[in-house]
Order: sequence, then structure tokens, then C-alpha cells
Amino acid sequence: MHKRKLLENELQIARQIQASFLPQDIDNFNNLEISCIMRPAKFVAGDLYDIVILDGHRIGVLIADVSGKGVSASLIMAQTISLFRTFSAKENNPAKVLENVNQQLCAYLKGKFITALYLLIDTSKNTILACSAGHLPLVWYKFSNRKCQKVEPEGGPPLGIMKNMVYDYSQYFIDEGDKLVLYTDGVVESRNKKGEEFGIDKVVEIIENNSNSSSKECLEIINDQVDRFSKGLEQHDDITVIVIRRCR
Repeated sequence: MHKRKLLENELQIARQIQASFLPQDIDNFNNLEISCIMRPAKFVAGDLYDIVILDGHRIGVLIADVSGKGVSASLIMAQTISLFRTFSAKENNPAKVLENVNQQLCAYLKGKFITALYLLIDTSKNTILACSAGHLPLVWYKFSNRKCQKVEPEGGPPLGIMKNMVYDYSQYFIDEGDKLVLYTDGVVESRNKKGEEFGIDKVVEIIENNSNSSSKECLEIINDQVDRFSKGLEQHDDITVIVIRRCR
């Protein structure tokens, strides 16, 4: 019993350290709102996200998911954030950033991999350069037609699988009132007591039904609806969501 208590205390400390790696929400960066949440399934998570302010008008947003859960995944998470911060500060091409991160991870990842999505947003041009390393599509709410679309940027395979991979990126324009929702599979694969999955369509429905919400409000509604859907069941996977909104 004593040993178990000591282990739980150590894991709680690890959870606090991991949480300290994560950035705070950004309420306003040149009319961008960015709100984030990460909920580990265990004491520590294999999900990760990061927000880096690159200069006065450019900001980088990363979301990623390490295969597996628990302590080993959380250690990989910490290393990945460190590598991302190093390379994103030096490189303006999001594909090159993920290529460099991949090269380093391949040196020691054995049997694990990381899906990732990196957005480089330039608020002076209202452009987004996006690169995906095998990550789930983002949900883009277009204010112009009040509808969501699922967007899969160019990129390459998950990180850590093969060295010397070449990644590509896509360019988009973000308009006033648009929202982008990035997430990990713990959201869409959350299950209810009937064994049904929450699914991407419910995420789309929530966003479209709350079109005037702030990024923080939208995030809270998604989080609440996932909880309600899986009420009474243990959280089976890490849950991470990022909502980006260009204010009107």
C-alpha cells in the first residue's frame, strides 16, 4: 500500500511537470483566439500541443499524438515538444520543421510513432501554411457559408517511422469569423455505453450549432458534449482539442 502511494505521488508530480510544458490559451494575437485543452487518460498523456509566437504577426500551432499511452508516451511527448520548439524557431517552412523533427525522432523511436499537424499562421496576410504527418483532418468552419469542411493538408507519414522523409504543405486563407478545430482521436473515438463512437460528425454539428461562440466557448461545449456522451465510462484515450478563431 505504501509503495502504491509513493508511485501515485510520483505520477502526480510527473503530471504536473508535463502540464507545465503546455502553453496557455491566447485570447488575442492580432485578432486570433486560440483555446486548448488536454485531458490525459492516465496520469500522464501521449498527446501534446504547442503554440509558438514566431514574431509580431506569425504564430505556430502544433497538435500531435504519440502511439500508446502512459509514462513512455509522455517522455516521447516531452522530447517532441523540445524538438518542435527548436526547429520552428529556425524554419519558416512547416514541412521542413516536421522533416527535421522526424529525422531526430527516428534516431531513437523503436516501434512507436507520432501523428502531428502543424499550422503556421501569418496574421498580416491571413494565410495558413499547414503540414500533416498522418494526423486526423482538421475541421474548418467557414463563416461565409456557415458550414464546416474537413481539411486534410499535404504532408507525409507519421513521425518516427522512416528517416529522410520529405514532407509537403498546403496553403489556405482564413477569413473573419472562421474557426479551425484540431483534435486527437480520443475525441472522435470516445464511446458511450452502447459502444457507439462520438465521431467527427458530432464535432461538426457542435461547431455549426454554435457558430457565434468564441474559441473558448466552442472548446468548452465540445469538451462537455464528449463528457456527456461517454458518461459513466472510463476515459479510454487522451483527449486534446484546439480551437482557433479569427475574430470579426
